[in-house]
Amino acid sequence: MRKRDMEVQTQFSTRIKEDCHIYDLQGLCKDKNGNYSMAVEAIDMGNDPVEAFIEVFSDEELYAKAKLAERIGTVLFLLLHKREKMGQEKKDEIYIEKVQAEGAELVNLSRENKLSEEYFVNWWRARKFGAQKKEYGDEMSDLISSSYFDSLLERNNSSWSGNIDGFLMKDGNVSALIECRFSSEKEIENYDPGKFFEKDKVVWNELYSLSTRLGVPLYLFTYSRLLASRQKVGITKIEEVTAEGLKYYKDTKPCNNILESSEQVLDWIENNP
Repeated sequence: MRKRDMEVQTQFSTRIKEDCHIYDLQGLCKDKNGNYSMAVEAIDMGNDPVEAFIEVFSDEELYAKAKLAERIGTVLFLLLHKREKMGQEKKDEIYIEKVQAEGAELVNLSRENKLSEEYFVNWWRARKFGAQKKEYGDEMSDLISSSYFDSLLERNNSSWSGNIDGFLMKDGNVSALIECRFSSEKEIENYDPGKFFEKDKVVWNELYSLSTRLGVPLYLFTYSRLLASRQKVGITKIEEVTAEGLKYYKDTKPCNNILESSEQVLDWIENNP
């Protein structure tokens, strides 16, 4: 049983995520009218029974994902893949769980069972407009090829959706969005994703638009895979996204605000709401 996750974390970024109770959302789709149509997570069940999907997420984590979906006017779908052996052949089956946050409760609204690949691709296309138009590096291509749903969509001239790297919850509501960036070439003291804005401006505009809609801050966390920087994180707040680029709160680039522990990160968040 394996959850779809295209974010290649470092040991330190994983610790920050866990200690600071940062949640993520693997998929957030828009329809042809530009409205959010669904939030999605996907799980390859392997040899486990379909019902075992509840073991992948804690109740708190699943509620947070469903609450984010609710805030943008949609619901959370869990896509489950099961490969059943039929005599000498193996057959791929797809299950879709529809989940929603109702007040303080998490409610399973419905399940669609044993769907065909053709049905699923058409179901997806009806809810997700447009195909991915970016080239992948070798690492991402390997991750996609190992993911059943990504591979299925790619084979059918479609693609997965955008994602939310991180978000925070406070008093049962979404309180901040987080974009995480990783460098394999620069030390944390020299890494500023704002320099690559032109390449990523569509992503930044979408994130800033969503944070504005939710009325929450948008934080940027930067990490480096270089040995000397692996226990550090650069943090800032995005004040605005303009045609020219990123405008940082108090002109503080992430490379000029470097923290080295979960406690420091929590303290910074508390003081920069």
